[in-house]
Amino acid sequence: MYLIPYDELEGEIFDSAIGGFDLKSKNIELYRNDWLDNDQRNTLLAGTSRHDTAHALQETLGDQFLKDWKKAAKKDAAHITDYAKTDIYEDIAETIMYHWSPGSIERRTIQFFFPERYAVLQKYGVKEGRDIGS
Repeated sequence: MYLIPYDELEGEIFDSAIGGFDLKSKNIELYRNDWLDNDQRNTLLAGTSRHDTAHALQETLGDQFLKDWKKAAKKDAAHITDYAKTDIYEDIAETIMYHWSPGSIERRTIQFFFPERYAVLQKYGVKEGRDIGS
C-alpha cells in the first residue's frame, strides 16, 4: 500500500523519504513518490524495504541484542552510512540493509569492515541477503 508522502501532524512533505517504520502501529509504510523516475523509485524502494524491515526485526530481537550491538559498535568504531550515525536504531537498520542486500559487495562490506556487528548478526541468526536465483 502506498501512502501519500505527507505528515498530517506536522504538515510536512517528505521530499526524500520513500518509506518508514511506524513505531506506534509497527507497520512499514511506503510513500507515493511521483517525483522519482521508475529506476530511482525501484532502487530506493528495495533499500527502503530492507531498511524498514530491519526496524521491524529490531522489535523482536530484544534488549540483549541492543546491548550486544552497542558493544560491537564501539569496537567497530565507524558507521556504514552517515544516516547510521543518527542513533543506534538507524545504525542497526542501515547495517542490516547492507547485510540483506542482494549485491555481494554490500554484504562483504559488513563482514570485513564491521566484523563485530557482523558477529552480532550471526549470533542472532540474521541471515545474509542473497542474489536472486541463488
